[in-house]
Amino acid sequence: MRTDGVPVTPRMIQVMALEMAIDAGIDERAFTASWSWFQGFKKRFKFTLRARTRIGQDSQRDGEETLATFAARVAQVVRDNNIDVVYNADQTGVNYEYLPTKTLNAK
Repeated sequence: MRTDGVPVTPRMIQVMALEMAIDAGIDERAFTASWSWFQGFKKRFKFTLRARTRIGQDSQRDGEETLATFAARVAQVVRDNNIDVVYNADQTGVNYEYLPTKTLNAK
């Protein structure tokens, strides 16, 4: 999931661990995927919680492809309509969905 750009939260790891325990036939009372279990999991596999450094979920390659497509489309519109001047309208309002502020990373 992380390589696909999806933020991985501690709760997601705990839920996955609980599902794996159930699939393995471990009694629900014997394994609870507690916070202390998660801390040990992080230490054992050398993971750390880090703040995300990018806003979007797309990969770098996706962004470059989108940029190239957009630039080609703008150039085509400029040619087709004999446009002489193009104005920059940055800082337009954009709505973002709520995303976790931290994700699990390898150290």
